[in-house]
Amino acid sequence: MTPLQFLTLAVAAYCHIGLKALMQLTVVHGLFLRVFPISGLLAVVEVYVISSVARQGVGLVCLALFMGGSLGCCSSMAAHRWLHERKKNDTA
Repeated sequence: MTPLQFLTLAVAAYCHIGLKALMQLTVVHGLFLRVFPISGLLAVVEVYVISSVARQGVGLVCLALFMGGSLGCCSSMAAHRWLHERKKNDTA
């Protein structure tokens, strides 16, 4: 696996897990219209991740998925916290 392939897969995993976390938050808050674009993006990224695993094997793919996925989930949680704190401050 080349460094560019590793980086691309890590970014895809970042987007994949971040979008999954965003989807969960969207469902919890009942934001129906946001489900459709998030689902579309999630499908594209998920297909890319799965096809990369099929092409590259398991080796460094696990590391790229671990790093990208962890950062994606943390970013989604931080963005959610930031948005809700901003919303509280706007209504106060």
